[in-house]
Amino acid sequence: MVCFVASPRLLLSLITALVMAPAAGATFKWTSASDIPTWDIHSQNNALANGIHAAVYESLFYYNRKFEIEPMLATNFQQVTPTRVRITLRQGVKFHDGALFNADDAKFSLERAMSKTSNYGVYTQGIDRILKVDEYTIDIVTKGPNPVLQRQLTELRMMDLGWAEKNKSIEPKDSKTKDENFAHRNANGTGPFMLKS
Repeated sequence: MVCFVASPRLLLSLITALVMAPAAGATFKWTSASDIPTWDIHSQNNALANGIHAAVYESLFYYNRKFEIEPMLATNFQQVTPTRVRITLRQGVKFHDGALFNADDAKFSLERAMSKTSNYGVYTQGIDRILKVDEYTIDIVTKGPNPVLQRQLTELRMMDLGWAEKNKSIEPKDSKTKDENFAHRNANGTGPFMLKS
């Protein structure tokens, strides 16, 4: 069983969406016929985990109710050249431990999703490299024109670089081994829910 604690940040939207949402700090209990394989957001790509991870971790863009892409942790997506996209990040966003989200976290998260132990290669296909432009701007350089890049980014959730360094979780948990990193059983996202147990 997974237990979440609601973050006050998105409580208003949850009230609107669920009509009778729990008060800030209330516990949301969720259970399923199968377990989440890992809390490491770049380790195993499966529907159950991706859906649950989205409650705790956010991506730069995501789909709204009309299945249109809208910004989450980003504020702008600009095609600078056919192989270079500039993404402006939302300022003032905090991870659950209070650390501020910035370009270092976005660059790290995308590169982490591209690593050999990650199972998110399908979402990083065509990405050549990530460049930090300034504190709240990154550029994604692609190997060729990529008309679906923004859709790929909807499944690449953001992780706190400092938290990953501190907890020795720089690389995703390798699903082919029994080795675990701290991120396998712990979470520190920016989403509306915080993992409690």
